[in-house]
Amino acid sequence: MKQFISQISDLQSVAEGYYRLDFQWLIDTVPRAGQFLTIKIGNSTSPLLRRPFAISSFDASTSTASIIFQKRGKGTELLSVMKPGDDIDILGPLGNSFSRIVSEEDESKENHIVVAGGIGTGPMLYLADELKNNGKNPLLIIGCRTRDLVPYSVLDNSINTVICTDDGSAGFKGTVVDYMRSNPGLDSNSVIYSCGPEPMLKGCQLFADETGKSSYVSLEQMMACGVGACMGCTCETRGEKQYARVCKDGPVFAGGEIKWT
Repeated sequence: MKQFISQISDLQSVAEGYYRLDFQWLIDTVPRAGQFLTIKIGNSTSPLLRRPFAISSFDASTSTASIIFQKRGKGTELLSVMKPGDDIDILGPLGNSFSRIVSEEDESKENHIVVAGGIGTGPMLYLADELKNNGKNPLLIIGCRTRDLVPYSVLDNSINTVICTDDGSAGFKGTVVDYMRSNPGLDSNSVIYSCGPEPMLKGCQLFADETGKSSYVSLEQMMACGVGACMGCTCETRGEKQYARVCKDGPVFAGGEIKWT
């Protein structure tokens, strides 16, 4: 983990209310899928706290990293109107990664199902890309309420991708779990990785339990410090500790470790 000042190289809208921000990664530590960073937005005291964002891609040849974020508060509104060349204050990479948490047995399985929803799409795009580069053939399933929220411009055509929309305006009509239940080809020799709203994560875990699949989740939580000091992002677990800090102990967990409400 290091703090550094970088410059925005590109900022583009990728769906209604969603943006992709590219910037130079100026440290030697390579970020992995599942990790995140925090950004100090602006030079004033408002917003006071840094904002956390999952890493959505990393190009080692150009040392370019990306995040995908949704404009939904003052911090992200300010970020959405910044320009290429503007400075951003980065702290990262933070948290663990899928590569650190996934077991060797699960890594060697044949089918890798990557499930994304909402702002959870960014880290899962990176994970799907990582799996592809490691010789896997992942299935990426993205769930959105409607077609306007699908980030078509950042999808990799070389990765098998299924779009699910609640209203049926694009792809499969229904949730990501509905799609998985309708596809008997997703056998028990599969691993499910998911990131998105908690009801979606819970649904993915229940489906994994019912069908004998392994499951890993990347949790979304409000993070004040991002380094485990403030204890503001705890989640309830089934382990001895009973609680875990999402920013420090996660954000990636084995799905069965989380006590879903």
